[in-house]
Amino acid sequence: MAVVYAVRCRPRNGSVPSMRELRACRPFLLRTISLLAPRIVVGVGGTAYKTISNRGSGSVTKNRGRILDIPGLAVPPTTFITYEPEAVISGATHLKDRIVADLRRASLGLRTPPEKALVPSGAPKTLAVDTEYSPEGVLLTVGLAAASEAGSVEEVETGWPTVRAALDNRPVLVGHSLAGDLSMLAKAGIPLDETWVRGERVLDSLLLARMADENDLSYELENLLLSFQNTPPWKHHTTAISKTDATLWPVDLRMERCRLDAWASLCVARHFYPKLRHQAKLVTYTHRTAAVLERLSLFGAAVDLEGFEVLATELAREREQPRDMLVRLAGQLGIEGFSPTNDNHIRELLYDKLGLAVLGRTAKRKEPSVDKITIAQIPPNNETSRLALENLLAFNSADKLFSTNVTGLREHISRLESGDGMSLGWLPFHINPLGARTGRRSSNSPNSQNWSKRIRRIITSRFAGGSIGAADYKRLEVVLLAWLAGDEKLLRYFTKGRGYVDVAKELFGTDVEEGTDLYKAVKIVVLGVHYNLQTPHMARNLWLAGIKLGIDSGSHEEETDRLRKTYLRKFPGVQRYRSAREEEWSRKGYVTSLTGRVRHLPVPARGERGWGHALNQAINFPVQSLASEVTASAMLDVEEELLRAHGLSYSQWLTYLAETANNILTGTAKRDIFMPISGIFNEVHDEVTVDLHPDHLVRDTELVVETMRAVPSLRALVPTFTCPLDVDLKVTPRWHGQGLA
Repeated sequence: MAVVYAVRCRPRNGSVPSMRELRACRPFLLRTISLLAPRIVVGVGGTAYKTISNRGSGSVTKNRGRILDIPGLAVPPTTFITYEPEAVISGATHLKDRIVADLRRASLGLRTPPEKALVPSGAPKTLAVDTEYSPEGVLLTVGLAAASEAGSVEEVETGWPTVRAALDNRPVLVGHSLAGDLSMLAKAGIPLDETWVRGERVLDSLLLARMADENDLSYELENLLLSFQNTPPWKHHTTAISKTDATLWPVDLRMERCRLDAWASLCVARHFYPKLRHQAKLVTYTHRTAAVLERLSLFGAAVDLEGFEVLATELAREREQPRDMLVRLAGQLGIEGFSPTNDNHIRELLYDKLGLAVLGRTAKRKEPSVDKITIAQIPPNNETSRLALENLLAFNSADKLFSTNVTGLREHISRLESGDGMSLGWLPFHINPLGARTGRRSSNSPNSQNWSKRIRRIITSRFAGGSIGAADYKRLEVVLLAWLAGDEKLLRYFTKGRGYVDVAKELFGTDVEEGTDLYKAVKIVVLGVHYNLQTPHMARNLWLAGIKLGIDSGSHEEETDRLRKTYLRKFPGVQRYRSAREEEWSRKGYVTSLTGRVRHLPVPARGERGWGHALNQAINFPVQSLASEVTASAMLDVEEELLRAHGLSYSQWLTYLAETANNILTGTAKRDIFMPISGIFNEVHDEVTVDLHPDHLVRDTELVVETMRAVPSLRALVPTFTCPLDVDLKVTPRWHGQGLA
């Protein structure tokens, strides 16, 4: 065994070596490997990977388990990559098992895929499925796999008889993002078992991997399989042609990829499921959540296209006005070709020409910071600098709104013919069931989590005369923390009292009106304590919000600290809860939510880099995770009650949604294609949004509120969950508003 360094000399200042430095040393590395002639090479850490691969991009997480080439060597040895062992010493204890697994695997031979078969023989109790489809959503290929056989078929014209026969035995279904595959099968008219559609008797390899190891940064199927077994990679044959359009792949490659994807999902599921067997109820609950999110996406939302264009014009104008002002100011100061999106131009304007104070520097190059938080805190020194700072903040805000909510939205909206003269579009909201490691879900394509009310108002009802219902849990996270902490007074204030008004009276000794600066200050302090923000950070948040508790920054911070300490003294359950989470994390290296979800966190020594951030996560995760389960239960239960009210099964509902989405994506569809049933189309933080049919408005609004208060699915999962919940439902013609203004 020999240890060889990726770089022969230490980079300046002990920094991470650049690709230029790595490439300068790389000939020595290649010569060393040639002389040693090792059978196996194991690279440790990102620097080693970049040197071996001679690439500036890529990561250990996405490449561990792969057999790597070493460009420049005619006959490279078997080469793997794993994490830097020093990371474990630094507190990333969750990496230990991965490193050990990688080192053990390095001595194993390749495992070849199973025999090809049209369909697995016999009637397997467990069957993996994968689908490939066109950009328009037309099913092209279906892969099926059992333990020792895997095959794929293309039977578009004949109605998929082979697939129908394989599914007729009602096996446990396995897949990677299985809910999407089931939608494709339903769209093709293939009958599905009711339990599969509900999210029962299914195993999603992606969800299982995510539940077993929430710190992995890559849950792509190929990467997951290669992370625990040696198998020749297979997806590059098709992704080199096109990453997204399966119609461009040669038929033989498409069928082989589909076959191997099905087999790989089975391998991954079998690898991770035993680690979660003791959490069987939570596994099922998670699969049910993923299933309802898939149906939610297929339901989609209706968009007022004319309103969207009006909004686009307004946002473009709001972006242009501060940009023009900044270009004019920069020109007056001798800066030609100024762009407010160029950080170097901004530095030249603020620090070189206007001589403003440097309040912070970038971590990597130690250049003066120009992020929006820093700019908001820079004190102007004259009228010109005041105008420059104000217009920079205004431009950044407008530019982000335009790029995210105009440019980013256009590609996701499909046009509909409304039949009543209204220009209508259809927009699916894609929500990842375990998207955020905090326990919350995340959304993409588009990301509606950070939409303002102004943007949301382009969403209207798909039904003529319909309404949008925004059902929001009142103060959910504060209520959950008070309940978890066993602080009865705090829980009473937020469930039966006036919430922050009652807390403000405790802190100030006098009544505080809602909406005032003192009220806002209390809200920021309470939430800051719950997120474990320390006094300086909390004081800064208050200052940026325009709330100044003292005549200067020093007295302001002192008053903020007094409020923070008073809150913890008045509500001791909060401090006990914080201390309990810190103790659990320090002792175990992880914290656990009420439902059994786990968050592994590094445990550096107190005061060392990363300690405060990890502690914040340890305190926050159980609350965030439980809040996520509450809204998950709300979606599951509301959908179930709406279907029951209309006498529909889950299979009928999925088939209708899949067919409707297909009609929208492949041709012109009208508003009257929509089934007259209210449906959920999005979830944002603590809010569930419903498109309400006018014929059932009263019944469905009552159903939504009562069901969300009861959360029967969550209480069945955790019978000890007795926290009182309240819901505020706002019904308007548009999402969060009457009109576009």
